[in-house]
Amino acid sequence: MTSNATFGSTTTASTVAKALSQYIKGKTVLITGVSPTSIGADTAYAIASGHPTKLILASRTKENIDAVAREIRKRNLSVVVQPLILDLSSQRSVRDAAAEVNRSITQLDLLIANAGVMAIPKRTLSEDNIELQFATNHIGHFLFTNLILEKMRVAAKASTVQGAVRLVVLSSNGHRFSPVRFNDYNFEGKPIPEEEEPCIEAMTNRGLDAPVFDSDHYQKFVAYGQSKTANILFALYVRSRLLKEGIQAVSVHPGCMFLSVLFILQHNMDSFPILILGFVK
Repeated sequence: MTSNATFGSTTTASTVAKALSQYIKGKTVLITGVSPTSIGADTAYAIASGHPTKLILASRTKENIDAVAREIRKRNLSVVVQPLILDLSSQRSVRDAAAEVNRSITQLDLLIANAGVMAIPKRTLSEDNIELQFATNHIGHFLFTNLILEKMRVAAKASTVQGAVRLVVLSSNGHRFSPVRFNDYNFEGKPIPEEEEPCIEAMTNRGLDAPVFDSDHYQKFVAYGQSKTANILFALYVRSRLLKEGIQAVSVHPGCMFLSVLFILQHNMDSFPILILGFVK
């Protein structure tokens, strides 16, 4: 069920942006994880069509941002695009990016936490010694949002529509694979209680094998599922704390689509189901 009865599974992003353009026009919008052929890029194109005052495109590389900005100009979308270098796996990069945002804008109306990685084959730690999927998909966005939150508070105070200022966190159906492993989020082989165990049924129902942890106590889809569950819990917490201040927060499942993230998987899966799981993000 959507807020607009005419929207359905085939409704395009541009159609939604046009229908809800009053919530985009004149606003400042920030999207993380913007690169060609990504959800972030198509989100940027749709948002740009609604004529925001400023569209901040965040990515790990300037090349990614420039490619999307060129496509926006190619589509004759007259919007101010601000590039933002942001590596969510690095807390140093997150702090630098947040400082730049706080210097460059007076308010932020919409933050779309889109960036993410998926099913990294081997246990990999970020420069802050956090499992890379958890660091990128959750910790980075958590820190970044908190560091720029005052800009959203400014926007909320100026808004006449409750909840028009919002945080949108892209999660996925992959959250079903695992709760947050609070006792062993880094996959160090520490004992965990039953409620933190992965959900084998959810994995096998989606065409995956039951999880087998490697010699590093790691399983890539369990790690992914943990990070996506954390996304949902984060959005719920923000909503519970900040809706009274006029800031809405939601977590969304983007659906099944073919993305560059699949290149991470192509040498690690020998069956088709990964392409139809409906959680690919």
